[in-house]
Amino acid sequence: MDKSPLNNLHSLVDPNLPMFVIGGGPSLDTLNSDDIAFLNQHPNQLIVCNGAFRRFPNALICHHIDHKWWSENKNDLLTNFKGQLISACQMRQSR
Repeated sequence: MDKSPLNNLHSLVDPNLPMFVIGGGPSLDTLNSDDIAFLNQHPNQLIVCNGAFRRFPNALICHHIDHKWWSENKNDLLTNFKGQLISACQMRQSR
């Protein structure tokens, strides 16, 4: 998948289905195996934030706003995350 922000996003999302947003904080560890399996089966309904991309590498979008986080995680993210990247920081300057 092209990692350009919002590239053909409208063609990937079914407006009749719910979207799930998963944060990358400590609550991520509270998801049970059934939750994880369900979410992994529905990647086009999944937006992950920060480190949640490691648990859900096929999610539709990974969002982050922290330039320091981007600097520390960009290689892993660009190598292992299959979805699109959305950021409020100026990623292009750090690539």
